[in-house]
Amino acid sequence: MGALSNYGLLHQHTLQNFDAAESLYTRAEELNATSTIIQHNLAMLANLRGRHGEAEERFKRVLSLDPDYAPSLFYYANFLAQTREAYDKAEAYTFSEVLA
Repeated sequence: MGALSNYGLLHQHTLQNFDAAESLYTRAEELNATSTIIQHNLAMLANLRGRHGEAEERFKRVLSLDPDYAPSLFYYANFLAQTREAYDKAEAYTFSEVLA
């Protein structure tokens, strides 16, 4: 399981082969669905690929498994700040269009 996850990280970060990384993470998840590391890696990859709903669910899953898992606490907070900022910008744009 650890080797699959590490190999997935290689594909994700070094080779930029996101399909291969996701395939490896998914296989690792099949072997250990309660691994915070695997769930975190899947959350990060989902966010990177723009699948924000999936990313949020996976971050929540990690934190339900281990509420003190520092990497997910940090990246989930950043994720929320970024997605909330994007929502606020979109909302402001829409509101200004209504007033025009």
